[in-house]
Amino acid sequence: MTNPLLNLTLHPDYPLIKAEHIEPAILAHLEHAKKQLEALSGKPVSLGWEAIITPLDEALDALSRCWAVVGHLNAVMDHAAWRKAFNKMLPLVTDFYTALEQSQALLHCCQQLQQQMPQPVLPDLNLQRHRSLELAIQDFRLAGAELPADRRQTLAEMIKLLSEKGQQFSEHVLDAMNAGCYYLEESSRLAGLPEDVIEAAKQSAQEEGHQGWRFTPHMPSYLPVMQYAHDRRLREQMYRMVSTLASDQGDARFDNGPLMQEILTLRQESARLLGFADFVAMSLKPKMAQSSEAVKAFLYDLLERVKPQAQREFAALTAFAAKQLGIDKVEACGRSYVAFAAEFPVRFEALALFEAHLPNIDQDPGYMACLTASDAVQRTLVAAIEVGQRDGSIRAEAGAAGLIGFTLWGLMHGLIQIGSHKSGHLERDGISPQDLIENGFRLALQGLSPTGASR
Repeated sequence: MTNPLLNLTLHPDYPLIKAEHIEPAILAHLEHAKKQLEALSGKPVSLGWEAIITPLDEALDALSRCWAVVGHLNAVMDHAAWRKAFNKMLPLVTDFYTALEQSQALLHCCQQLQQQMPQPVLPDLNLQRHRSLELAIQDFRLAGAELPADRRQTLAEMIKLLSEKGQQFSEHVLDAMNAGCYYLEESSRLAGLPEDVIEAAKQSAQEEGHQGWRFTPHMPSYLPVMQYAHDRRLREQMYRMVSTLASDQGDARFDNGPLMQEILTLRQESARLLGFADFVAMSLKPKMAQSSEAVKAFLYDLLERVKPQAQREFAALTAFAAKQLGIDKVEACGRSYVAFAAEFPVRFEALALFEAHLPNIDQDPGYMACLTASDAVQRTLVAAIEVGQRDGSIRAEAGAAGLIGFTLWGLMHGLIQIGSHKSGHLERDGISPQDLIENGFRLALQGLSPTGASR
């Protein structure tokens, strides 16, 4: 089976990448990078940049791109198999990069190359390489390359622990979000919410075996409640749930408090090991700011510049809330709600008058007929896609026929919605709704065609 992580293109085909691809790909990239690093000791610096640095750069680039794709997918589609594979490789990748940045051979090689290169005057390739070497040598020092062997090893262990603690922190936040929910049983408290949000909440509750509606910290559920829901208690409950995620005020299983203490301690110890007074000083070393005092001065100056405008805007929002909504005090859980009412008064009024009503399929034969007709159209489309995949006119690797069918449905629905409701925006860029929809069909056809040609 081909491993897509071993030959990544500029735009990876993410659906083809599976959890079982992670370990063999990362191990292969690590092995290749280690060989290039080891080969440095046998190369005289006189061979120049192309012979010494370029092969290692290419190996590191391949490893970095592969790990970036793995990290991205682990963040956006976290599940048990991905998390297990990612966490298995994380210590190996951390160990390699720590060893790379503490490599005496590579440090000396970069220093010798820097000494041999003529001091650049004009902005050319030599100037870029000279700057690259300066930054690389600085990174070596920040990784402890110039420390005695025993202190280098101590720092390497700290870096590894920080990597693992950081991943645990992220997993706690993600797990807390996935576990967090608020169940609602009174339909009267749904006032103001759009129908699609209500339907999604009802389906979420049913999937968990509950009656009523289930709201979660995820943005598609959380944000509409904060903007549209008239029920203040509902907004407050959602705000508290999101504000206390992964803390001692939320689910104790995911409390990140102890982890934060460990991370801060490790950061402070690693900074002092490198000769810095604290982690802030070490963090600022490669940055433009020269000191923590400079950072504070910048932030306080920025605060003084923007605070008056923020105060004026909040005063206007408070006055609007009191006059139009009867809200005497705008609190944190009500800011998005009041801001939406002030910015979109017509839409807010329409939602305020909307009475949540979901059709009862058993009592509404027209609704059932609509669903039946829609299903028939979708089945016809899927059948046509299956025929196309069998005769080769549609790429088999484009995905399952049913998935392609729903993807096309979503694509066309979105294009039609934009063409219908955002025509003014399109016209400002010289695009007609018809052009938009036709181009969408063309791109879809190119994506499905084995040759990529439009037909």
